[in-house]
Amino acid sequence: FLFETGHPVRHYLPISDSRLDMFAPSRYISRCPYKGISNYYHVTTSTRRHENLVWYYPEPVHEAERIKGLVCFHHELVDKILVDGVEIPKEATAASDGYF
Repeated sequence: FLFETGHPVRHYLPISDSRLDMFAPSRYISRCPYKGISNYYHVTTSTRRHENLVWYYPEPVHEAERIKGLVCFHHELVDKILVDGVEIPKEATAASDGYF
């Protein structure tokens, strides 16, 4: 996981632990001065398509190299995230208010 001042804790996971058949590349990108340029995926479930739900840093800045090859979900937009079998509490963010 990654701690960032003013942001909820983010859990970055190996992309191989994800259901890639549910991912579709997005054109959306964002820039972070501490991590670099991120790319996004949409995720399609049996009930709907979730726009820009997952992001990753294909070439993170040197200080963030440890998140290369990992993906992160807007956990405030999914039903739940379990870490070692324990549910992670959701924190309110701009995304949980429909920002995306």
